[in-house]
Amino acid sequence: MFFTHFSQEDLRPSYFEMFAQERLLPTLKPALRFVLQVFAQRHPRLVPVAMKSDELFTLLHFLLELNSLRKNQASCAEAFYGLRRGHTFSAREASNIVEQGPLSRTEIFSSLVCLVFVPYTKQKLDSLYEEASGHALADMFTGSQGVNTQQESLIKTLFVKLYPTFHALYELWFFLQQLLFLFEKTKYYSPWLRLQGILVRRLTAEELRAVPNQNVANSSSKLVSFVDKLIRMLKIAAIGGVFAFKFLEWLVSAENKMPKNTGFIPSPPVPLRPSSKGIQLPTDRTLCPLCSQPRRNPAVCVSSGYVFCYQCLFTFIERESQCPVTKMPSTIHDIQRVFHEQNI
Repeated sequence: MFFTHFSQEDLRPSYFEMFAQERLLPTLKPALRFVLQVFAQRHPRLVPVAMKSDELFTLLHFLLELNSLRKNQASCAEAFYGLRRGHTFSAREASNIVEQGPLSRTEIFSSLVCLVFVPYTKQKLDSLYEEASGHALADMFTGSQGVNTQQESLIKTLFVKLYPTFHALYELWFFLQQLLFLFEKTKYYSPWLRLQGILVRRLTAEELRAVPNQNVANSSSKLVSFVDKLIRMLKIAAIGGVFAFKFLEWLVSAENKMPKNTGFIPSPPVPLRPSSKGIQLPTDRTLCPLCSQPRRNPAVCVSSGYVFCYQCLFTFIERESQCPVTKMPSTIHDIQRVFHEQNI
């Protein structure tokens, strides 16, 4: 009942529909990041664009949601599943002119904030916490402290201590709200919808029949028709990209699980060439390219394959978000320590 609830009089969506539409567009972000990284490897001029993949996705997400909220009175994912935003679950009340009318500017603005900017801010806070807490690992490996001022260190320490509690309360807030929606104890699927006072419901039969007529009316202007077709194609490409990325992800994982032919050992990949804007490599391979000293706690940048001191590499990537030698986009998650007999 909770997953397949359907009635011609009650337009309340099932929990499955709400959960599926919530997870639809976020799965496109890793696909976009992967595509940009591939193009950046072949065209170094696109490295700055690849480094701003989150901001680029947020911009595209904003444009798609703005167009969908204005035209369909629903987000892109909600419109994909035949849902729209309103104020009642009753099919009789939803048939009136006020309910079928467009969303107000206040409702569109608040929806954009909750759909686009709140998730972006939360992701940045998660990344900031990972980077701030990562300093503790770097100091533990090297036995050294950063050069931050006392005030910056205090703010960072408070943030690292308080953010896990905030994150747990934030997730618990959403979990309890969705649990209440699952057992039909509330009309709102998420806390943000409750704060906005907006319900997400199914389309009525009249609204479904009116969709073709709306498309014909909107095609009166050639410019409007072209923009509508372009945005519609972009939506289809976004949804298709999600499924294509998931299929390729499954295909790669399936190939990795297949038994390998041990009779043939492929040659290692060709190393990436140093960038003309990157640091120069020392002639002595045992020296760190950043500090020009013998490497301490060596670590490799997996996006390029070059080895540095752990502290040097961590500090540089945290500040520049790229490999010091090749200028390839990199994060602190691309740092892996290299273990050998001297470190054991």
